[in-house]
Amino acid sequence: MVEEVLHHFGDTLARIEVHFSDEINSQDSDGVDKRCVLKALVGVQSVTVSRAGSSLEEALTRAADTLQNTLKQTLRLVPQ
Repeated sequence: MVEEVLHHFGDTLARIEVHFSDEINSQDSDGVDKRCVLKALVGVQSVTVSRAGSSLEEALTRAADTLQNTLKQTLRLVPQ
């Protein structure tokens, strides 16, 4: 899933870390209690995003989409 979303960044990404957590103690979660944190290493810069969902798959999908958008914006700002 993550590879599919981020494949076009190719060798620009040195590493991707994926972390999941279950936030069952959240009082106002409305069933959105799974969290995915994605961390990408781009050269010496680290880009981290976090998104929640009602399932791990939903949280991962949201985080991957957010990371893709963030990387597009970040790489536009970094001189090539």
